[in-house]
Amino acid sequence: MLDIGTQAPNPTIQTHDDYSGPLGHFWKDGPLILFFYPKDDTIVCTKEACTFQNSFNEFQSFNANVVGCSTDSLDSHKKFAQGNNLSFPIVVDEKGEFSKTFKTLRPLLRICKRVTYVIGSDGTILGRTHNELSVNDHMKMIRATLDKLPKS
Repeated sequence: MLDIGTQAPNPTIQTHDDYSGPLGHFWKDGPLILFFYPKDDTIVCTKEACTFQNSFNEFQSFNANVVGCSTDSLDSHKKFAQGNNLSFPIVVDEKGEFSKTFKTLRPLLRICKRVTYVIGSDGTILGRTHNELSVNDHMKMIRATLDKLPKS
């Protein structure tokens, strides 16, 4: 994982909802919650994505954006987002380059570790966690990190 206090990478990304541009677009006006997950439509990954969706209004009270990422295909992401009514973008990272940049890729399996970052509006990593099974640990870190920021 990348270290807290370091500058987050700002590569060009492509998302399932047709955004193409720098990742920093999502943190320019407030914090970014960037989460990596192994596979679309698996039990824990679906629970995680739906938990983020259910907390979307809470996150927006901090002017925070949410972006997900796995190494699944564009088509898979579109079906996953539509099937779960997700209102946030999912990065298409079939080659794993984006995940590798954020040190979340399991190279032999070509899937992501379950890692969440909170990135500040200046691009600094404010919080991070890695827990493969507990979505609650990810939510606790996000809330603790966001609670340190002023609400908009």
